[in-house]
Amino acid sequence: MPRLALLLALVCWSVAAPAAAQPSPLAPFCPPGQTPAVGAHFTRLAALLVDTIGQPVECEHAVLATGDIHQLSTAGLLYYRASTGSASFTDGFAHWALAGGNLAIWLGGGPDPTDATVELPAEPGVLVRGPASDPLPDVPPP
Repeated sequence: MPRLALLLALVCWSVAAPAAAQPSPLAPFCPPGQTPAVGAHFTRLAALLVDTIGQPVECEHAVLATGDIHQLSTAGLLYYRASTGSASFTDGFAHWALAGGNLAIWLGGGPDPTDATVELPAEPGVLVRGPASDPLPDVPPP
């Protein structure tokens, strides 16, 4: 009988006890307390593609097998290719990359520019967004 009373008391206590506060989930690859922001490898590209890349949903992180750097956003993937030293963004089909001082754009294919790549000048402060030109900060590459 004492066991039954103890078991009943424990069940009642567990039902009546308030749930412990759950810690809020951390953003992937971010240190505790840090919120996702455009990583250092992508600041210059992000300044050119302000409305294209969306908002980061994780912190930048290395892909150990290749040494590349990745960062997911609400609109796609920012990636830095260690083999080419170029920062790129893809929405899954279209790709944008900084290459040789230009903004390279290509569709489909792999993570690197193709023969069908179009290159546009990528000069901070000279990017037109919509009907007006907004100066961009002169951000040095990482």
